[in-house]
Amino acid sequence: VMTLNDADVGAIGGGDAVTTVPNVDVDTWNPLAHFTEGWPQGIPNPPEPITLHVGPMSGQTLELPNLQTNSYQLGLTSLDLVRNASGAMDVLGKAITTVSGLRGQLGAIENRLEHTYNVTVINAENLTASESKIRDADIALEMATLTRQQLLIQSSAAMMAQANAVRRNAVQALIKF
Repeated sequence: VMTLNDADVGAIGGGDAVTTVPNVDVDTWNPLAHFTEGWPQGIPNPPEPITLHVGPMSGQTLELPNLQTNSYQLGLTSLDLVRNASGAMDVLGKAITTVSGLRGQLGAIENRLEHTYNVTVINAENLTASESKIRDADIALEMATLTRQQLLIQSSAAMMAQANAVRRNAVQALIKF
């Protein structure tokens, strides 16, 4: 018995993973003669589709469809490789086509998620740049206000010095008389 849900998957001739096909020179020897399959009992309920929130707005979501598949869904549970090899090859061909289609869907989803991620990174960079420009503008405004205040203080001090000088001259002129 070969169970397909443990570490011996692929053992030929039954038994466990250390079983090997004997080296015989007989052309009629069939390594699959005692080959049986042990499948898990029952098929679990497939999971519901997953909805991912992929943007800043409430409606920006991406639904990941249920792409889970197993040997039951692929029709691989009753393959007879000895008595019906061509039928088994047809079933295997359909299974490969199905799996390839699922891989294509997963690739498309991966591309969409990667694109969404890249757009989010660019938006974050733009937001950071905008915030920096706003901070720079605020600093520039504050520097302009500081310069204005310093000019007013300096001109006031100069006016006071000039007024003091005029009074001194006026007082000196009065004293001279």
